Amino acid sequence: MAEPALHLSKLLELLELQHESSRLDYKRTIDLSEKRHELELVKDIAAFQAEGGYIIVGVDESGVPTRELTEQNAVLLDESRLRAKSLRYLPEPLDLRTATHVVGGAHVVLIHVGPHRDGIAIFTADGTIGDKTVFRRGDVFVRHGTASERWGPSDLARFNDRILQAARGVPELVPAPALEHRAETPHLVQHSPADGLLYQRVIIYVKNVGNEIARITNAVVNTNVSASLRSASAVAPGDSEPFEINALVTGEDGVPSGTEFMLRITYEGGGRRRELLTNVRYYRSGGFENLGVNIWEA
Repeated sequence: MAEPALHLSKLLELLELQHESSRLDYKRTIDLSEKRHELELVKDIAAFQAEGGYIIVGVDESGVPTRELTEQNAVLLDESRLRAKSLRYLPEPLDLRTATHVVGGAHVVLIHVGPHRDGIAIFTADGTIGDKTVFRRGDVFVRHGTASERWGPSDLARFNDRILQAARGVPELVPAPALEHRAETPHLVQHSPADGLLYQRVIIYVKNVGNEIARITNAVVNTNVSASLRSASAVAPGDSEPFEINALVTGEDGVPSGTEFMLRITYEGGGRRRELLTNVRYYRSGGFENLGVNIWEA
């Protein structure tokens, strides 16, 4: 995943928009030594975790630097301090980055908040000051236009896909690029002096595009040739691992052109046990073609 842009040119680009949005918030100033400022900012950070975005401190509603953010208050907004304060109320992981710039002699802090891996961030503690409650444990906040507000029934459909995707867990296994697959020359396996069988080894790779190790617990292959399968036991994030198929063939030409190999793999990843169904087609002249992947709960 690419690092968020926090350089001066990105800040100036966001200020040139001259208006806030669901993914951009302007604030005149923040003093994190004041509890009310701390809780309001944490509420905004939680809301931005639904879709991600930027908070800019030290500018007015049109993106013009106010000179109201002091150097001391800018220091309080550095990443380590802001992260520590936010994690009093929000769960890990927290994708948070900050950078301080000087624009026209004014201190301006650029804060990036990335989407939470679970689709939304659920508060883990109450945020109260005096008799005012800014948020409670179990609350979910999202952005409604330029406001950070508690979510409601209408927001469920809006974030449903992201929440469901997160709930399925990681990692995701997909067919590796077709050029990684290969078929070896058929070879004779002599079971007795009187008979011999021709086998061809076909290597199909599966790639882990998730962030955790995929532990493969079982794999079977369905095809129009008799075949046995030896699978990799685990696939590291970003790696491809082979599935070795020993196919029984009738002649030295090997597996017939157009043969489709369907791998059904039971694997564990992201704390869940799931199944992967993936199809690869072999052509003698053109090699392999990935036909798609389908993942569902086991």
